[in-house]
Amino acid sequence: MDFLLEEGFKEEIIKKMKQRYDSSVLDLFLLEQENVLDVIHYFQRIGIRVIDELLLTRIEIFTKDINEVKDAFLKHNIKEIVKEINEDITTIDFI
Repeated sequence: MDFLLEEGFKEEIIKKMKQRYDSSVLDLFLLEQENVLDVIHYFQRIGIRVIDELLLTRIEIFTKDINEVKDAFLKHNIKEIVKEINEDITTIDFI
């Protein structure tokens, strides 16, 4: 999961992910590394600041196809939904 370190995530987040998720989930995460990075970069571009928390609670989002993620956000007012997610990460469940 060194690619996360290269993206500026702290070792602590990676350790927590390894503790929280079983190996099959982490294997899929690593296998889908390109999608993971696409989603992370998209979230950064639209202003989501709670990516660490999402990695620890909603890892499955990061393995989705980036177009699927973008389409989900485009169904909403992006500025508003990003604000809500930054305030309460459970808001992401509604998109």
